[in-house]
Amino acid sequence: MLDALTMERRGIPAAVIAAEKLATTTGKAMARMQGFPDYPIVTIPSDMGVPDEYRGKPEAVERLADSACERVVAVLTCSAAELTPPA
Repeated sequence: MLDALTMERRGIPAAVIAAEKLATTTGKAMARMQGFPDYPIVTIPSDMGVPDEYRGKPEAVERLADSACERVVAVLTCSAAELTPPA
């Protein structure tokens, strides 16, 4: 998260992909503390770690990645003004 926010500050688009539980707790808190209260975090359905339904199932992991792809592109291509914290 911090790496992505640092890159955004430098004008380099970045996207964060995180487990839902991590994104809604630690991720959002870190973004707020760094001055990006509305930073978009792409979430995947998981509390933490690799859910059992994906272990040893590359096709399931591929579907998960595909489901996040559009959201990652949206974050990477949004206006810098939407992400830049106030001065």
